[in-house]
Amino acid sequence: MKLEIIGQSHYYHIYNRGINGTDIFKTDENKRYFLQLFGKYVADHVEVFGYCLMDNHFHFLVKIDSEPKIFTKSMSNFFNAYAKAFNKFAGRTGSLFEKHFKRKRISDENYLKILLIYIHKNPEEVQNFTEYKFSSFHHYLNNSQPEYFKISKEYIIDNLFDSIENMAFVHKKKIEIDKEIWNEEDLQGAPAEKAGEHLAGKSQAQQDDVHNINGEKNLQGFAAGFFAGKNSALQEGDIESNLDLQGVVDEGDLLVGLNSQTKIKMKEQFVAYIKNLQNEITSALEEIDGKAKFQEDKWVREEGGGGQTRVIENGDVFEKGGVNISEVHGKLPDSMQAYFGVKDADFFACGLSLVLHPKSPMVPTVHANWRYFEMYDSDGNIVDSWFGGGQDLTPYYLFEEDAKHFHQVCKTACDKHSPEFYNTYKKRCDEYFWNSHRDEARGIGGLFFDYLKKTEDMSMQDWYNFVTEVGNSFVECYVPIVEKRKNLPASEENRTWQEIRRGRYVEFNLVHDKGTLFGLKTNGRIESILMSLPPHVQWIYDHHPEPGSEEEKLVEVLRHPREWV
Repeated sequence: MKLEIIGQSHYYHIYNRGINGTDIFKTDENKRYFLQLFGKYVADHVEVFGYCLMDNHFHFLVKIDSEPKIFTKSMSNFFNAYAKAFNKFAGRTGSLFEKHFKRKRISDENYLKILLIYIHKNPEEVQNFTEYKFSSFHHYLNNSQPEYFKISKEYIIDNLFDSIENMAFVHKKKIEIDKEIWNEEDLQGAPAEKAGEHLAGKSQAQQDDVHNINGEKNLQGFAAGFFAGKNSALQEGDIESNLDLQGVVDEGDLLVGLNSQTKIKMKEQFVAYIKNLQNEITSALEEIDGKAKFQEDKWVREEGGGGQTRVIENGDVFEKGGVNISEVHGKLPDSMQAYFGVKDADFFACGLSLVLHPKSPMVPTVHANWRYFEMYDSDGNIVDSWFGGGQDLTPYYLFEEDAKHFHQVCKTACDKHSPEFYNTYKKRCDEYFWNSHRDEARGIGGLFFDYLKKTEDMSMQDWYNFVTEVGNSFVECYVPIVEKRKNLPASEENRTWQEIRRGRYVEFNLVHDKGTLFGLKTNGRIESILMSLPPHVQWIYDHHPEPGSEEEKLVEVLRHPREWV
């Protein structure tokens, strides 16, 4: 395949795959790190309009702003950094990508539009492409930006689709992949007639059963010179043929997802993760609420560290909720030193904690937490470290299919790391969230794990991969349940029952919860610690649900925890 000439101020589809079709991403963290490196090396030299990362290939839709040689050098450094990192992570050697990154100059506005839709719909044979988190489509829909670079959305929305609503509508249609667009080779270096099969997992029959979105190709009022570009251009081989695409920049030890010998500190790795996860979760929750937005409150802890609290209140779906991250450090208070059986210890703790109290009693409350802890000796050496966390569901009315869904997603995340994890951590969740003074569970459980330390079988990086797998599953665990139940009718009696059960939730958090205890004893921020408490609660003396009622059905399950999957 003859490579396109690269010209400054031109628009290009940039894409490539793993050599011989091998996977270039094994985990979500690999994909996040790939985007981070793109932001570091390439983003300053281009204007980005879209992207999508699949397991064995990627797409970027960009306008090249810098001189061609500078741009190509930035791409080389980008690929080098990721390839070295991934090779260390995967225990492999040799080239990771096809030798030259592919690029196709965009010739007109219709091509640009169809191409962007094609890129966004790449995951549709794997999952619902509108919910795929490693493409730019959800950033368009949610009016958000990636963490490491900016997408130039205004032109795309205003001129190609007229509005975000129309953009979403047009994406739902099927598209025709014009073979002239791909010329003689497709995005994976295969014959054009197999483009869909190679890239998006589609069969040729599926590719044929499509409809064109627009009519003729034309510029439709493009500003003069939109694709005219400058005269500077780079011929194939001017730079790339003289570059070792696997051996310039050594950032291998920085890849999120490496083994425990990485140069990047685990605490920095996990802090970066929870910051990104906070953005993903709050964006998904704002979208499903449709009215309320999270209010952000950054705070500083006098003894060291601080956090970022995000609270949503009085929405159409969520009455109150918070998605908070914290990163605190300093001398471990005497009470906690006694608890851990240590003396003169310093500590570092970071985590994301969330609680959501929906307005409707038909929608369950949910809690989740993912955290990392380090303890140091007087010389600052790490003497102990561990992960903890989990996620659990507290319904007010029992819908068994919701319980099964929540637990199945939890089990799927666990099974990727060990067939024993789900049963172990589901049991611990049932034990931990037990209101012993009431002799009943707080909810229907989920996962709970703590003190996940290095063992012969699990490195700290292995535990990191597991904990982040669970964190990444949260939206899939919870959001479909909210969507299904948020519009169900509810009476005042239902609401009263919800507030009575919320009282039991409060009792557990103030009497038994270790996270609340740790926050209070380390001088944490009270507003953030008590964010978990619902706004409206009732305690009715000696209350018991009516025999045979839906309320009694729930209580029976809480008194006798069940296996859901």
